[in-house]
Amino acid sequence: MYKKANIEVEVRRYTMDRALAEAKAGRVDAVLGHPLGTESIITDFELVGGTLTKLEFALFAPKSKGKNLSDYKIIVLRGMPYVEQTLEKLKINFDTNSDANAIAKLINLKRFDATIVSLDSYEWAKGLIPGLKQVSPVLAQFDIRHYISTKKPEIIKKLKASILSP
Repeated sequence: MYKKANIEVEVRRYTMDRALAEAKAGRVDAVLGHPLGTESIITDFELVGGTLTKLEFALFAPKSKGKNLSDYKIIVLRGMPYVEQTLEKLKINFDTNSDANAIAKLINLKRFDATIVSLDSYEWAKGLIPGLKQVSPVLAQFDIRHYISTKKPEIIKKLKASILSP
């Protein structure tokens, strides 16, 4: 989409809270997010284009404890309200931590059994936690959408034009 609009891109990975703060401060122009759980916090942004991709999340652990997710002591990366809401709806207890490396260390020290990871991030997580494998079906799936700061109307205009052009 950006290439077609002749816009140079630099991608930075942040938690949703940090991404929104950076964008609102004018340090980034756009936010990739998903509507469920974040629509209400994405203000001063305009949705441009449709779904870019879908993220699927499942429970991963170095050792299976069976299919009952309540049997696992789960730790989740803080800042993913959509994952937290899914676990709460399933009535599954969990703790949170804001540092992925700390989560890996806690699992490796056997203080926790499992974490929720997107299927796209599995290979990366497996490098931090030996023997990590998917132990549940997909628990949540979210559309990844593209939001542009309304402070950047020229970018919104170029992207919309590129979407409409053949």
